[in-house]
Amino acid sequence: MATTLEAAQAQAPLTELPDSDRAFHVETHGVDFIPLTERWAKPRDVGALWAGASVQVEYFIYGAILMTFGFTFAQALSLIIIGNLSYFLLGLCSLQGPTTGTTVFGSNRASFGPNGSPVGALFHLGPPAGLQGEGAPRDGTKPFATKARDIVAVLDDSGSLTIRKLSFIADEDGHLFVSDPAPGISGGVSNSPQLVPGSKDLVFVHGSSVAPYEIFKASEDGSGLTALTHHNAAMLAQLDLPKAEGFSFKGADGDTVSGWLIRPPGFDPSKKYPVVFLIHGGPQGAWHDEWHNRWNYPMFAAPGYAVVAINPRGSTGYGQKFTDQISKDWTGRVFEDLMKGLDHALKTYPFLDESKMAAAGGSYGGFMVNWIAGHSDRFKALISHAGVFDLTSMYGTTEELWFAEWEFSGPPWEGSKIYLDQTPSGSIAHFKTPTLVIHGALDFRVPDAQGLGMFTALQRQGVPSRYVYFPDEGHWIAKPANRIVWWREVHDWLAKYLKH
Repeated sequence: MATTLEAAQAQAPLTELPDSDRAFHVETHGVDFIPLTERWAKPRDVGALWAGASVQVEYFIYGAILMTFGFTFAQALSLIIIGNLSYFLLGLCSLQGPTTGTTVFGSNRASFGPNGSPVGALFHLGPPAGLQGEGAPRDGTKPFATKARDIVAVLDDSGSLTIRKLSFIADEDGHLFVSDPAPGISGGVSNSPQLVPGSKDLVFVHGSSVAPYEIFKASEDGSGLTALTHHNAAMLAQLDLPKAEGFSFKGADGDTVSGWLIRPPGFDPSKKYPVVFLIHGGPQGAWHDEWHNRWNYPMFAAPGYAVVAINPRGSTGYGQKFTDQISKDWTGRVFEDLMKGLDHALKTYPFLDESKMAAAGGSYGGFMVNWIAGHSDRFKALISHAGVFDLTSMYGTTEELWFAEWEFSGPPWEGSKIYLDQTPSGSIAHFKTPTLVIHGALDFRVPDAQGLGMFTALQRQGVPSRYVYFPDEGHWIAKPANRIVWWREVHDWLAKYLKH
């Protein structure tokens, strides 16, 4: 039995976490792990917790770790306020229930900070396997404390959301260590894990680019994977759904960047296919091997298009440095990554028709589409959904004010050149590509004036353009009937410029 840090290190690699009463950051094999806030001294009832599953409980996960290893309530509260006070208040309501021996945390998102990647976790309230707690024999080195914890978390890892176990261990001096992730449930997207009472099995939702979410069961190490529901089996059996194929290439600075290719249904390698180039939002987000309920790969590919989706600088799941390189640089490395990724796909897959390409994106993806409108003429058509058009006016109207100040080094009047140098509105004179602009009246993240401004600029430049306005939608198109309209408008626009 390992009883010391050295003995444990021999069993599994450990990374020491920095001494801090603030958030800490661990990076293991490119997986982003940035605990930010809250913690709870007592485990709570699983059922009560999951009654509030819509809350972003990732903040509570890492707060629980910090509290376990000696942080004061005042320190935790400070982190709560910094992290997200509203989520704390919502989570407080959801975490009521009788004390149990196991605490399960989960979420349909996993964001360690404002990057939008998914996480869920569970705590085992005993020392990790092979480790003893206080009272273990000493050999001149520091023993582990009794309050070591294992966590099973949903990690955003290179285009997949995987369920993996990590061990957090503290020595007598309060130094915190984390092991490399153990083997777990990989492939596609898995999240919202819950512990099966009386066992080490997990139940969770799982999906992929060719399969909507179903409920699965498996052991923590990924063995015994079993589907518990088959709601979509009959429908899927009728469809030709090519899987998302991952690829990588050298992007800006020679760094490795990844992307996805989705072939059209009824694929014939002897034919050429128009290309739909997708750009994700966030910008701290990622395209995953997933069945997205809005930006759905098979839906874009269905009319006979090949889909290319790149995870450029700023994407999550490739290490924190990679994610952070989007901040204060919304148009540099990321633009280079995107263009090099598209070039790589065109060279690698000969069935892609370079003469018939369209680019589409939402939120930050819409911003980048607007930027492309003034900086590239390689696309036959563009689709900008909820995209930022003018950074200065966006600053004065968004409800997410902190984000603009973080991303662009403060407000416009403090001398940041980013608001002028990186705004799509600065290159209106070069707009030429036909563009579909879509916006919702209830969008307070990127207010509708941004979409209207983009459309007005296109019209004044004489560029073929169309403005689709949803008076009852916000940043995302959520209502089923409106989604039908959205897809009809998108496919009509693509067909107009890619099918002829």
